[in-house]
Amino acid sequence: GKVIEGDLAADDAIKQMTDAVDTFRRTLPKAISVTDVWPSFLLVAAGVFLADIFVRRVTVHFHWVGPAVAKARDWILRRPAPEARDERMDRLRSKKAAVDKQMDDRRAAARFDPVVDTAPDTPPRELKDVLHDATSGGSSAPPPRPAPTADQPAAEQDTYTERLMAAKRKARKDRGG
Repeated sequence: GKVIEGDLAADDAIKQMTDAVDTFRRTLPKAISVTDVWPSFLLVAAGVFLADIFVRRVTVHFHWVGPAVAKARDWILRRPAPEARDERMDRLRSKKAAVDKQMDDRRAAARFDPVVDTAPDTPPRELKDVLHDATSGGSSAPPPRPAPTADQPAAEQDTYTERLMAAKRKARKDRGG
């Protein structure tokens, strides 16, 4: 590079200055730029490392591609969306039907012979009443408690709950409340 000096006010001054100096010289050395390559290699290595970890640790499924393509096709062709069928409900219904069938088989395998009360002082009962009592887990009325006798001590005639309530009442009375 040379510095061209001269007066630019004259009409022909620029042409004379450029003719005196060849601005497009072919003998000049080419411009060379030196940059380090290691930052680029480090960036590529980090990307490959992260991709390797992703591939090893994350399971990627493409099950979503089919429904997405179908939805896009329906949207482009202006088709109404088909109703989504819930497979969980179908499985639940089939499982319920299988359990119902199993329970029916167990009920059919079990045999029940009703026994009619034959106590001499009770009137005979209808068969449907006996069946009702047997299927409901017993008779509708609770069995009568035997009346306490004078020779039984008071502790034996009370149930656990009654004894507990009596102790609680006694403790309240002793406290003054």
